[in-house]
Amino acid sequence: MLQSLEGLTPDLVHRYYQVYIMPNLIYCCQVWQSGDETQLQPIVNAISKFWKLSPAGKPPEDFIEPRILFILFDLNYVKKMKDGRSPLDFDEIFKISTTGNTRENLEQKLAAPTFRLEISRYKFSNRVRPYWNSLPKDIRHLSYNSFKKEAKTYVLNNSERFLNFGNRNRARPRDLPEIVPYIPPKVATTIQTTIKNKINKPSTNVKRLNKEIKIVKPVDQNTRIHKAAPIIKPKKPYRPEQEE
Repeated sequence: MLQSLEGLTPDLVHRYYQVYIMPNLIYCCQVWQSGDETQLQPIVNAISKFWKLSPAGKPPEDFIEPRILFILFDLNYVKKMKDGRSPLDFDEIFKISTTGNTRENLEQKLAAPTFRLEISRYKFSNRVRPYWNSLPKDIRHLSYNSFKKEAKTYVLNNSERFLNFGNRNRARPRDLPEIVPYIPPKVATTIQTTIKNKINKPSTNVKRLNKEIKIVKPVDQNTRIHKAAPIIKPKKPYRPEQEE
C-alpha cells in the first residue's frame, strides 16, 4: 500500500479514496453500522492511517470523518422515506409524537421509544431518531436536494453534539459546545449583503464631515514666496514737463 501511494499527488490520493474506499464505506451503511463509537473506531483508525500515507500526511480540508458521514447518510435516507422516495414506509417505522410536550408536537419530532436491550438502541429505526430530532424544523421541511446540503452544514457545525449520541460515555448537554443556530440561505445572504453595504457605504456622519472639510490644494515654491513677500515694483521718478 505504501509503495502504491509513492509519487502520487494529494489530488490523486483523494481520488483514490473516493473511488476505492468511499463505496465500501457507504454501501448499505444504514444496515451494517450501528453508530456506536466502539464498533466504528477501528474504521476511523484505518482511514486515519490511509491519509498518513499521502504526501501531505493528513486528509484534505473537505474530508468528513466516517462517523459523521454515516450520520449524514442516515439522515438522508430518513428524508427519502419521509418524501416517499424509498420503498420503506415512513409511517410504519416512525411515529410522530402526539402526546407529551406540546412544543415537541409542534416541532413534529419522532417519538423516542423505550427498549429493554441495549443493542436495540443501535438499530437504524432507533439510532436515527435523536439525529432527526436534533435538526431544525426548517431543514426537515426542505426538498431533498436542499435538505442534503443544509443538513450537512448543520451537522458539521454541531458535530460534537451529533457524535455524542453514539459515544459510550456520553457527555452532559451542558458540557458540550453551544449549538450553532441554523440560518436559512436567504437570510444568510441578506445579512452578508447588509454587512458589505455598511462597510463600503460611508455613514451620514462621515458624509457630513467630508462636506465640512475644505480641500487645500498644494502650493508650489514660487507661489509660496510670492505670497510671503510680494514683489513691489519701483515707482518711476518724477520728471516735470519741459516748457515749449
